[in-house]
Amino acid sequence: MKVARTTELRWAILAVLVGVAIWAGASTIGQAKQPAEKDRGAAVAAGTGQPEDDAKKVSGTDAEKGTRRGQVNVRDFDHLAVAGDWSPAIQAAIDHVTARNGYEHGATIFFPPGTYHVNNTIRLGKDPAHYGTRLRGYGAVLKGTKALDQQPLDYEERREALTEKKDKFSLTALPGELDFDGKNVGVPILELWNPNSQEGASYVIAGLTFDREAGRQGVGIKIPAETVPKNVTFRDIKVHRQNVGVHVNASWQIRFESCILRGNHIGVWGRNHFNSVSIVNSTFRRQHLHGLVIGPNAGTWGSSGIHIAGNIFEANKGYGILNRGGVQVAILGNYFEANGNSIGIFSPFGNTTVDTNHFWGFYGHGWKMNRHGDQVVSDKAHIVVSSKNVQLRNNRYGKGQGILVFELSGKNTFDDLALIANGVTFPHGTKVADSGGLGAYVYSTDTGKFVFREFDFGEQATAADGEAAAAE
Repeated sequence: MKVARTTELRWAILAVLVGVAIWAGASTIGQAKQPAEKDRGAAVAAGTGQPEDDAKKVSGTDAEKGTRRGQVNVRDFDHLAVAGDWSPAIQAAIDHVTARNGYEHGATIFFPPGTYHVNNTIRLGKDPAHYGTRLRGYGAVLKGTKALDQQPLDYEERREALTEKKDKFSLTALPGELDFDGKNVGVPILELWNPNSQEGASYVIAGLTFDREAGRQGVGIKIPAETVPKNVTFRDIKVHRQNVGVHVNASWQIRFESCILRGNHIGVWGRNHFNSVSIVNSTFRRQHLHGLVIGPNAGTWGSSGIHIAGNIFEANKGYGILNRGGVQVAILGNYFEANGNSIGIFSPFGNTTVDTNHFWGFYGHGWKMNRHGDQVVSDKAHIVVSSKNVQLRNNRYGKGQGILVFELSGKNTFDDLALIANGVTFPHGTKVADSGGLGAYVYSTDTGKFVFREFDFGEQATAADGEAAAAE
């Protein structure tokens, strides 16, 4: 019995010793590999790695599917930058994401901090493998140069090509790339295309700053008329000094999260099926014209399902938000300060809700945009309404201006006294209906009568004048 127990104990001790030896050997092997991996990763992050060829750059430890690293460092292509122009290097980094290199569902294109001058438009989405790609560059600036501004727009050539292809959808949307004066919005720094691989594009553009050498020229980010890269998220991006910060033409499922649009002519402009859009917790500040523009749509129905919440619209000289073609638009819980006009609702499709916003102060002028017919009736206002089914609820309005009403149709609800012309207010219980001319009918619930009131083009009328007219 003792011999058997002694033998069992010896075997148990031997098994423990063998296990410890195996564990120690494995740990030693793992520790031997870690420094090399760590050093290589540090070199990649610093942009100092020197791979043998483009197919084996850091992004390119992708010899076997499933074993590649998911990050492409644009600094690994710095040898392609020419005379300070980074556009060839950045394009090469994006073009490296292919199935041949082991990428089937996108990658992260990493921009280390720094300024990257761009002489030619960069395009994402020209390969099916670009589906799901992220452009990530916190601290990185893509600066459009004057050379970029001189690149050809090819608008007529594109129109002819679409006509030959009989692409009616894109051909109809193409005029959406022209501004209110019929001029092209300009050359973009970045273009997003549908990768034609799966449902949508699923791009994320995060942390990058888009700037311009010449102020208010071109476009920061553009989705052209010929493509519909659905499901795109812009997160923490900053867009400065462009003619149009972000221009979306005929695409939907777009999200803006914690973005800053500053010092552009127009911050964001969505046209033609600008559907299922959310703009949250972003800042639209000091646009030379408008902060956010929806529509007008070029030969298409309204842009629908637009949610605008928790944003700041400040010191935009025209309108903070200009709705020229939206339907089912919800403007909720935003802060408006020192804009020429805070919100303009001119959509022919109606159904705009403005709820629980704070309106405070005004810019020095609003470019005299508030017209009725051919006459300017007001330089600035909190909200300008010429649409049907407009709901204004639970908003807080600063003193000095009110709501300018050009049209009442459908089921309109107002939660503040209407302002028909500069300085004209109406007492509690009055409603305003458009006359179809240069004036309005003011209805008093106290007297049950309508009184026609002409718009004041001269000196501002007083509140007392408004009350007297309403009481007649």
